[in-house]
Amino acid sequence: MNGMCWIASYPKAGGHWLRCMLTSYVTGEPVETWPGIQAGVPHLEGLLRDGEAPSADPDEQVLLATHFTADRPVLRFYRESTAKVVCLIRNPRDAMLSLMRMKGIPPEDVEACRKIAETFIADEGFSSVRIWAGEGSWPENIRSWTDSVHESFPNAAVLAVRYEDLRKDPEGELWKVVDFLELGGRDGVADAVANCTLERMREMEERSKLLGLETTGLMTRGGKQLPFVGKGGQRKSLKFMGDDIEKAYADLLHGETDFAHYARLYGYAE
Repeated sequence: MNGMCWIASYPKAGGHWLRCMLTSYVTGEPVETWPGIQAGVPHLEGLLRDGEAPSADPDEQVLLATHFTADRPVLRFYRESTAKVVCLIRNPRDAMLSLMRMKGIPPEDVEACRKIAETFIADEGFSSVRIWAGEGSWPENIRSWTDSVHESFPNAAVLAVRYEDLRKDPEGELWKVVDFLELGGRDGVADAVANCTLERMREMEERSKLLGLETTGLMTRGGKQLPFVGKGGQRKSLKFMGDDIEKAYADLLHGETDFAHYARLYGYAE
């Protein structure tokens, strides 16, 4: 199968983990360094930063990741050549808390955590965080790659994958992705999962730092480098920031907004 195959995800949804597993599956080898993920399943934003971009009409299958919404102007070049989309979706509550960890904000710094949470709730996503650009709000991003995807990519087939299901059954869910993308048979899926556990990815990130290789998303707090790979927490409470934050988020989940709609649709409204 020729054409563009997107691994689309909102930031902090586990995209690096899925890209690592796909890279290991395709190559049949462990991913040894952080740049190996970018070499295996490139992130479009990283390519554009380096002045590169894939052909708009590839004569082979191309796997490419992005946080952009599907309707971003730069993606119009791939309108006709896009064949498949894997949309990776994570509980937005956990994505928000993952951002706090990535920025080096400990739970004890309640004031700083509250600022992140208040902004996330007001924006329904990360649009004011200024780490990424073009990802839209959480519901805008999901809608663009699922319900509205054919407005941008008329020929695309779509597979939605929940991060939580990938954590619960990584081998089964990775096989769904591999089969959907027509990458090959089930042999190699178990090895790819074993090669890309969170522990292995932390080792890979540390190895890359020791070798002086670029890693992704490292922030600094007090002059200290912070790891990108976390613990993959799920369904964490926001009450440590105050009952008002938990209530404001609950109100967002149960309103009549697109955010509430997609939270209900993917099982995140509890």
